[in-house]
Amino acid sequence: MEIRPYEGDGLSFIISGGGPANNVKFDGKEYPSAGASPAAGPDTSARRLGDHSIELTKKLKGKIVETREITISPDLKTLTMTRHLVDQRLPNVLIFDRA
Repeated sequence: MEIRPYEGDGLSFIISGGGPANNVKFDGKEYPSAGASPAAGPDTSARRLGDHSIELTKKLKGKIVETREITISPDLKTLTMTRHLVDQRLPNVLIFDRA
């Protein structure tokens, strides 16, 4: 996973070998996945939870399908992503170490 700045005040989330990038800003608006037609893919909104945490909310046709809490450790070496899918009882927790 790679996270890059996006248009000054946003972030771009890129999964190598995966689908299109997720570009978001922290302005409360929903953004479609890069390269996806507005009607086809999920829209994503983002909000800051603190200095080291954000929350992404994905909606498909106006309904929430997933939320993700992403936290970076204070030393910036470990990223923890907790994915809550609407149709699953337990979240998926992914941990990434910076190489």
